Amino acid sequence: FSINDLLTPLSKEFTVLAQQANLNFNYVKSSCIVETDQVLLRRVIQNFLSNAINYCPLPNRQGKVLLGVKHQKNNIVIEVWDNGPGIPTNKHEMIFKEFERLNVNQAASGLGLGLAISERIAKLLGFTISVKSTLGKGTCFSITLPRSYSTKAKNIKESLSVPPQKNDEFANLSIVLVDNEPLMLTAMQAQLTDWGCKVVAAKDEKSLTTILANQQTTPAIIISDYHLDNDKNGVDLIQKSMTKYSWQAPVIICSADPSEQVREHTSAAKFYFMRKPIKALALKKLMRQLLVS
Repeated sequence: FSINDLLTPLSKEFTVLAQQANLNFNYVKSSCIVETDQVLLRRVIQNFLSNAINYCPLPNRQGKVLLGVKHQKNNIVIEVWDNGPGIPTNKHEMIFKEFERLNVNQAASGLGLGLAISERIAKLLGFTISVKSTLGKGTCFSITLPRSYSTKAKNIKESLSVPPQKNDEFANLSIVLVDNEPLMLTAMQAQLTDWGCKVVAAKDEKSLTTILANQQTTPAIIISDYHLDNDKNGVDLIQKSMTKYSWQAPVIICSADPSEQVREHTSAAKFYFMRKPIKALALKKLMRQLLVS
């Protein structure tokens, strides 16, 4: 498949996230063809981009993120650059371990699993992941894979193991989506958009308020993560937003935390609960039920 067919949708998704974080995002297109698993490769690049968005912002300069492809004789190198704080050389190996964060003082979300997962995927595919970084100047994460010299690339939508399902039942359906984890927010937004929904996606109350100041919306369904940053939770945030914006829509609260406290809080608000990881078919079924109830 053409690498551009994989990277262009990712660049569009992360352009939105970058704008919310006040970062400049650029994508340099490539005409190269590769032969590998699109879903797994996409996840690696998605993790690289998520880290760049999370760790790039600095108070003294404009944050920038660049996605591009370097051409070599028999390989291509997909690179994600940022001009963030950089990573000390003695931490280059540590960051690929599970539950290790790039900077423990960084107020970024996540459990420190993205790079560990990316490295495992790269090994599974037989590719190499690299990191280059200069303190105070920025970081580059990259994955190297062989070029294909095929003259014809498959249509990526046709060759994906789980092709997007276009359906008119959710066409132009207005959704408000809140999740503090950029990867989850991007993935959910992409899935809902592919179903035809119009999605307002935010990571917290501040970003939601900023978006709604410039874009009025009346959601048909509201979907929110439960555990948000700074000890906030989705139930309280959505209740506050529904009062503030006079919304009257069913609410789905999602969480990997199945504790009684989370379920009781969700139930008391008369919201619906879905356990993470969210399965697309289950979400679609619940959305369908909520629209006809």
